[in-house]
Amino acid sequence: MSLKNFFSYKLPSISTDLPFTLMLIEDFKIISIDGKDNINFLQNQLTSDIFNIKENEYSFSSYCNYKGKVISVIYLFFYKKKISFIVNKSIYKSLILELKKYSIFYKINFFLHKNIFLLGIAGCESKKNIKKLFPTFSIKNNKKVFYYKKTTFLYFKLPIDRFLIIADIYMKNFFLKKLKDISVKKNGQQWLSLDIESCYPIINKNYSKKFFPQSINLEKLDAISFNKGCYLGQEIISKIKYYKFNKKSLFCLISESNFCLLNKDFIEYKEKKKWIYAGNIISYCLLDNKKILIQAVLKKFISNKFFIRLHKNPHIKLYIFNI
Repeated sequence: MSLKNFFSYKLPSISTDLPFTLMLIEDFKIISIDGKDNINFLQNQLTSDIFNIKENEYSFSSYCNYKGKVISVIYLFFYKKKISFIVNKSIYKSLILELKKYSIFYKINFFLHKNIFLLGIAGCESKKNIKKLFPTFSIKNNKKVFYYKKTTFLYFKLPIDRFLIIADIYMKNFFLKKLKDISVKKNGQQWLSLDIESCYPIINKNYSKKFFPQSINLEKLDAISFNKGCYLGQEIISKIKYYKFNKKSLFCLISESNFCLLNKDFIEYKEKKKWIYAGNIISYCLLDNKKILIQAVLKKFISNKFFIRLHKNPHIKLYIFNI
């Protein structure tokens, strides 16, 4: 298949053809911070401006070390009236330990939510089907967070309409029962594929403290404030912006075929007759059509005008697909 035909036919079908799908997601943890100093504390720790978050919104943010490298990417929002965040489960323990180092002078408490479940809903007529379940539920006025009784909905537009649902055991079973005849059931890999396609950075313990925020799309996601006061790594992160030091970017790529990703494999591109290192794979998942979707941090100038491949699987060609 020619590259032109690949883009005109195959790539748009990654998510737009997804049927109405219910997903059980187990890759995240939810942490709340309570106490009168919680907002001020996070304002001095995270890259985004915490004061701007409203109760019906969430924001992308990150926590960095003093070198400006991202320890964790988070979704920040209000859950049960407390400032809370969703974080990759492989890193939540180390994240809490890092935050607690700077919390001794603040009147705050950390709380890990254990008896909750995360569900994902996406695909054809997802809004319509939720409306059938909850007739008073409405998506309007650009709201991103919705509350229905004890259930919280985070709404994402990319790459298609979808919802991340925080539910107790009763509501989890309610969704499983009510949607059993009209939805496809998937695990968290389906949600992961949608995050990769949206260029939402997936930072787990293997890539914690490896990248600057600008290298993993966080500036485009409004996850960095350059106007608020100091936070960990702020000086270096600001220098990267104003002196244009960032040489990397987050990419979504798709393979021509299925393959087994080998340990510590990386991506390279061909220039003239030489194969040159392009960057690291940070996440990947298998699609239903037996292709592989990859998230990688590559040199910014990489594009489909280059031949791109895996170093340890040189027969596998890759194509860039970014929203």
